[in-house]
Amino acid sequence: MIAGMNWKDGFLQGLLHSKTFLAVISSAGLERCRNISADHTHDHVLLEFETALKISATINDDKYISPVFVGSYTENGSLFEKFSDFDPLLYSDSLTAQQQHAGEVTEDDIREAVEVLEEVTRTPRSILSDILVLPGVVLDPHEVSTAVTKLIDNGLLKAGYGDGVTKFDCFISYRVATERDVATQLYYDMKLQGIHPFLDSKCLIAGMNWKEGFLKGLLNSRTFLAVISSAGLERCRNSSADHTHDHVLLEFETALKISASTNNPSYICPVLVGSYTVEGYFAKFTDFHPSLYSDSLTGEPEADAAVSSSSLLAEESSNEEELDVLYPAPERDGRRGSSFSVISPFFTARPQR
Repeated sequence: MIAGMNWKDGFLQGLLHSKTFLAVISSAGLERCRNISADHTHDHVLLEFETALKISATINDDKYISPVFVGSYTENGSLFEKFSDFDPLLYSDSLTAQQQHAGEVTEDDIREAVEVLEEVTRTPRSILSDILVLPGVVLDPHEVSTAVTKLIDNGLLKAGYGDGVTKFDCFISYRVATERDVATQLYYDMKLQGIHPFLDSKCLIAGMNWKEGFLKGLLNSRTFLAVISSAGLERCRNSSADHTHDHVLLEFETALKISASTNNPSYICPVLVGSYTVEGYFAKFTDFHPSLYSDSLTGEPEADAAVSSSSLLAEESSNEEELDVLYPAPERDGRRGSSFSVISPFFTARPQR
């Protein structure tokens, strides 16, 4: 641009005398375009894009515009992430700032108004009884990407709400000691599919404590993914333990409060992580029965002894055919079984006890 020439004159001079228009695009560069409360009428980049589209249409040349998608690196620089924000629903469909109708209360408002607990107030049995009856998915830890695709295909996970900074398409809740690797893989595979998840290890701001970060993610996420495994729930079986400061149970209990307040039972989606036997066979998560978990919050003695997983399975072996309806059985002649199944609520298909 010539010294003293204003932006618009220079922009027109360059644009109208160029054979090709390179649209350099990054997720960060489009951040403002996601804001439905912003006025986009004076956005220079959008003005250039719109003018280029008019030129392309006028000269009937669909090769005039060439997008250049800029990726990014993770915080530690170890992994390159391609640009993946292609879904039109990610961006504002309003040209000028949208105003919320007076008195209108949105689901976002309700979530933000939910009273967040300082500690767990319900027993593990009570919380998990409500979580484990919800429709969810079975996940093979060796095929996480397939599970993410199925989550999206079955409508349990949707893009278009989150921006990855202030709002998120889902909150990934997991036990660090047992599900760290699965949760991290879920995060990266979702990013590749255009989903903006909240994962504490990736989204917590430096210096922010766990609770502040947890609140930011949980209260600003459209879906709550409860990543659950038998090993991750081991502590919840201990009737002698104090569960009041169990972070996973606190996240579960808060999510249940949000689900009830917003009258949205599909807000919570259990992701049930299976495991592999010594022989290499895939075994699905089966620890659904409430009696497996402690009915004591603070470690006080329980009246009823917890029922073991093996005894429950033995007791209900006659229902194998019924179980296979809910969880298609693995291939008997192979080392790998079905990696993913959408499941129905467990207790509705089981005999009452």
